[in-house]
Amino acid sequence: MKKKALTLVEILIVVAISGVLILALYSFSSKSQKITHYKGIKSEMQTGARIFIENFFIDIQSAYKVRISGSDLEVELFKEIPSNSELKYTPETEIVSYEFNKEDRIVVRTHRNKKKSFYHVKEIEFKYLGIQAQDKIFKVVEASDSGKAVGVTLRMHFSKKGDDDKEDAETFNVLTSAFIKTQNALLRFGTQGPIKYGYFSSLEDSSF
Repeated sequence: MKKKALTLVEILIVVAISGVLILALYSFSSKSQKITHYKGIKSEMQTGARIFIENFFIDIQSAYKVRISGSDLEVELFKEIPSNSELKYTPETEIVSYEFNKEDRIVVRTHRNKKKSFYHVKEIEFKYLGIQAQDKIFKVVEASDSGKAVGVTLRMHFSKKGDDDKEDAETFNVLTSAFIKTQNALLRFGTQGPIKYGYFSSLEDSSF
């Protein structure tokens, strides 16, 4: 029995089908790699946000003074928190700064000449939080200056640009608030009248 040879048409059909299968496999592999890549970027954003928030909370809770300038934050920290019994206290402090580079989407935290960079930050916003009293009910509101601040709100928008550099491929948002432990003492001791109780009368007026 003679074996039937493949015709040129049959060979071309086989080659065409193989090409389509190889192209489909390549496309699937490429998409899988992109998905894995962007998942890694989002995981990096989430890890960066967690570390950022941990530092932010520690800095604000330990604050002696807080200054907000646009998208930048400067926190003057107590090196040693005074006890409640020390009404007159000249603190020893140090500076922590958060500086935002919008073009490169980087926030740099500097403390004791050590720098930590947080990447993929498209937007960041700091706002003072104050206490508003009405009908003996106290509520937390946005404050216009540090003299009325008892805390700071943080808003961050992380994003990673897509391959075309036009639309963001991955995004991650953060909204949280941290409160100043020493400033909260003023709510217990009060600062009304010429007599100053607690540690200081405001974040900007801390002399006794």
